[in-house]
Amino acid sequence: MFDKMELLRARRQNAAMARRMRSTAMKLMREADEKHRPQFRLAQGREAALELSNALIDEKLAELEPVGAGKRLWLVGGPMGVGKTAACKVMKRMLDNCVMLDGDWCWDADPFVVTDETKAMVMRSIRRTLRELLMCSAYENVVFCWVMHEQGIIDEILDGVAADVCAVSLVCDEETLAMRLEGDIGAGLRETDVIARSIERLPLYDELDTVKIDTTGMSVADAARAVIAAGEEIFG
Repeated sequence: MFDKMELLRARRQNAAMARRMRSTAMKLMREADEKHRPQFRLAQGREAALELSNALIDEKLAELEPVGAGKRLWLVGGPMGVGKTAACKVMKRMLDNCVMLDGDWCWDADPFVVTDETKAMVMRSIRRTLRELLMCSAYENVVFCWVMHEQGIIDEILDGVAADVCAVSLVCDEETLAMRLEGDIGAGLRETDVIARSIERLPLYDELDTVKIDTTGMSVADAARAVIAAGEEIFG
């Protein structure tokens, strides 16, 4: 009888302990939920607010009046390493009252992450900055350089622009492009895989509605003068 009573008491004690443990566990879960739920909701709210903000920015950009009438906008595209930035810096000195924007300045990140979000971000940044430059009375010429390997990119950049536009693509042969990129790689400015990626994009520029300038054998100054000459022919 003693053994049975002790066994029954032990079972009751174990059951009571199990109930207390479950109750404590549920309490801890509720406390954790109350602690972290606001943060989770806040994170969700921030994400939704960011999406709404970006959508409103896009909508406002689409509604704004075109800018830059009477000014000149120079779009200089081309594959990585062809010499766009160097040529545009020379153009900035050659042209009167000129300001330059490099698209890479709007997307200088580490790590460099390419997603729909980051691509939309950089396009908004470029378009807003170009609008500000075109509206500024201090500048008559605005020079913008970026890879611009798709017509859709160029069209989006020009949306809302009333300036006279000269759109050119700087290209060169594969050997020259590889040689120029090797110099950047040696200086630690680019990774080794950039050569294959850049050469792969070369044919894409044939499909664009731009003036093609073959910079093979050209100096940086020669390339800058060639772009300006193309613009003068367009502007008349």
